[in-house]
Amino acid sequence: MMLLVTQLVLTHRAASSSLARGLAANMADHHDEMTTSAELGFERARSAVPAVACTARCMARSALGMGAHCTFDSDELVWETSSPVFTASECRAVRDEAAALIAGGAQSTFTMTDTNRDVAVHEMASTLAWLNGGAFARLTSLAASCFPSAVDDATSLWVYRGLVINYDAAAGLTHQPIHRDGALISAVVPLSARSEYEGGGTYIEALGESITLEQGCALLHPSAVRHAGHRITGGERWVLVLFLNSVEMRYGEHGRRFRARAQEAFAEAQEEGEEGYEEGEEGEEDEDEDEDEDEDEELSCLLLALEVTSESDHEIFYDLGARSHELGDTAAALGYYEAACALNGRDALLLGNMGVALLELGRPREALRCYRRALAEDAHDVNARFNAGELLLSNGRLRALAALLAAAPEDAMRDEGLRYLDDELRILREE
Repeated sequence: MMLLVTQLVLTHRAASSSLARGLAANMADHHDEMTTSAELGFERARSAVPAVACTARCMARSALGMGAHCTFDSDELVWETSSPVFTASECRAVRDEAAALIAGGAQSTFTMTDTNRDVAVHEMASTLAWLNGGAFARLTSLAASCFPSAVDDATSLWVYRGLVINYDAAAGLTHQPIHRDGALISAVVPLSARSEYEGGGTYIEALGESITLEQGCALLHPSAVRHAGHRITGGERWVLVLFLNSVEMRYGEHGRRFRARAQEAFAEAQEEGEEGYEEGEEGEEDEDEDEDEDEDEELSCLLLALEVTSESDHEIFYDLGARSHELGDTAAALGYYEAACALNGRDALLLGNMGVALLELGRPREALRCYRRALAEDAHDVNARFNAGELLLSNGRLRALAALLAAAPEDAMRDEGLRYLDDELRILREE
């Protein structure tokens, strides 16, 4: 599979100068985002300040998926402070302003998730003024000391976006799923005292654990670290998150930008397809041509992402697999999924889709193993649990199905598909 992909990349390079054009487009996007940051009201730190003490946790740089040109030169990638960067009164002020805006209906469109509430920092006038007045320099100085290979100095970082996020157990707003952030460095500062909630913290996939800090302390990591907002089980948790970029964009960052460009092409193709369906068959031939162009753009960007990351990013292989799967080539999809899994076997979404592909290819036992692996990584993965349950049900393995459902977290059993399996199990047992 890797040889096949390499041949595809070489063919792609020989056929066009798309890499050079793509790199230039990425740099232009970077410059535009820096301009937008200033327009939103964010200012860069005017000077460095003394950084508070912090300690590092190590994880392999390969998990960042940046390849040979990784921006970070050390495996010390997850840093946490032992003392607050922001005072308790500062945290309360930020939290109160965010709470008032959320109560008035404010909600950012940045995370596009319904498992928490959030508000954009650039909409928070007092918080923005406080950050620009010197508070931001505390974080950038910390970042410069933690990541010297990626940050020239404290004044070179700027805010791509900033959010205040609220998790509320009583409202069922408990977490964020595993993801990467679209920046260079992510900075997370809890605004709530640790006593105000249960569970929570930032889950780091490569470490297999959640890091929970006291109010005002800071957690910094490369944005390419796969992480999640770990589920709270009680109370409310508030956090300030700033996504930071440097003035200079290094080569290692081009992979995420090419992947983002591929996702944009895919989204455009989906949107145009829906519009075409609504408009009817008139102009259908032109729409097919536009869709082909979007698919070519998506594939081109994915191949460029693969190239600049030295084929080290499992998410790109996953995207190629998902694309093949959607186009009906399940065998090719499985090959890409397997290549992705060889790089990261802890991705529950990937494992679930591998299971689907294996089942479609007539390999149910292997499919079930994939579903179980996905659930071992994320017990709340209702798709993997439903697919595993449906497979067990079709094979009459009722005891195994009962155990599968009994092991599901309580909130997962609210899923319609899992309730259906539970009802079917009950009916079959009564018979």
